[in-house]
Amino acid sequence: MVFHYASISGERTTEGKLYFQPTFFQHQKTYSFCTKYTTSKRVLDAGCGTGAGAFLLSKTAKEIVAVDTDRDAIEYSRKMYKRRNLTYKRIGVLDIRDKKKFNTVVSLQVIEHIEEVDTYLAKIKDFLKPKGIAIFSTPNSLTQSYNENPYHVHEYLAEELLILLKKYFQTVHLYGLHGDKIVLRYERARKKFIIPLLQLDIFRLRNFLPKTIVQRLFDFATIFCRLFFATENNSKKRISMKNYKINRQTENAIDLIAVCRDPK
Repeated sequence: MVFHYASISGERTTEGKLYFQPTFFQHQKTYSFCTKYTTSKRVLDAGCGTGAGAFLLSKTAKEIVAVDTDRDAIEYSRKMYKRRNLTYKRIGVLDIRDKKKFNTVVSLQVIEHIEEVDTYLAKIKDFLKPKGIAIFSTPNSLTQSYNENPYHVHEYLAEELLILLKKYFQTVHLYGLHGDKIVLRYERARKKFIIPLLQLDIFRLRNFLPKTIVQRLFDFATIFCRLFFATENNSKKRISMKNYKINRQTENAIDLIAVCRDPK
């Protein structure tokens, strides 16, 4: 299976790859958090990636519709993560035409990629039943923007994410995803690796290159970084969902998670 270049950068994480392990289980921890809002519900996973998260939700949800624009990711999902109540569709969120409403919409690590963010949020709001719940996750700009991810249109601070989402939902509760000392050691090492690499471009020529070229450079730098630090995840230090926790503290979180109720 040949994946989109974004899979190399961690934009598409896959199970079983040692160098993807921190990011994969980081995302799976958030999906696990979502299960309390999806059990016995009709759920839309808007931006399902390679399907592991949708599959996790499908274990207890009544029905899951999982959508993504990436053809290879959807094909991989259909092959690897099958369940009778789980349907995959290759389509963008803005192009969905499902007339039947959802109890819960889950859209994780997506909003930072969206240029027309108000259109995106209005669409998700319209997918929901009157008492529906939408759950979003996104990198915390305060702790993650140092890597200048060229796939991201905008990375959010907790305060601006809260203000944005309150335009569309009556109630918004923010949570933070945090790592234990093993994860934090990995995060510090990654930052220590990436910042000097970016500083080599003293004239910031990357700002003048075509976006696709910057993305490719980012991809290869990221995979090199992940492979370099894969040795940190030896048999005694492997990162799993157990190394992450989610609570109401957001300031130093790796990711922000928003649980939004009652669409306006």
